[in-house]
Amino acid sequence: MHQASKKYLARYLSTLATDLANLDRITDSFHFCDREHDANMCAKLARSGKKLATASLEWCFTIGNERYPEVGELDVITDWDKNPVCIIEITKLKVSDFNEVPKSFVIEEGEGDLSLDYWREVHREYFGQECKILGKEPSDNMPILLQWFKVVYAE
Repeated sequence: MHQASKKYLARYLSTLATDLANLDRITDSFHFCDREHDANMCAKLARSGKKLATASLEWCFTIGNERYPEVGELDVITDWDKNPVCIIEITKLKVSDFNEVPKSFVIEEGEGDLSLDYWREVHREYFGQECKILGKEPSDNMPILLQWFKVVYAE
């Protein structure tokens, strides 16, 4: 975890009662997306409460080298330049086929025009790039990890 994110997380934990601050929870730090503009926009959307969910290609966790997220995990969300923007807590995880991602999730993800068509277009491209890296073929039934979260801290 980047030093700025560690300090930001420490400030948040110092606001909690001792028993809550000392919970043994996984913590991480990351930015959304693979482009600067999108990463910064999504960080702002999360901080404002308009973005309450995110989606990942599950193969990144099951055959890639990324650690599988857990409910209760705290994540420092950063902008592209690794400046902390807010801290989220994962509240729910669910795996869905790409073509079965529901409209309700798309709205909670809070990006673009909130339409299923927009979500599929943007994410098909993004997940297609991740599939290439993993040596997998993108498809309508590729497994997508849906993650819901709440913002627990924003300075």
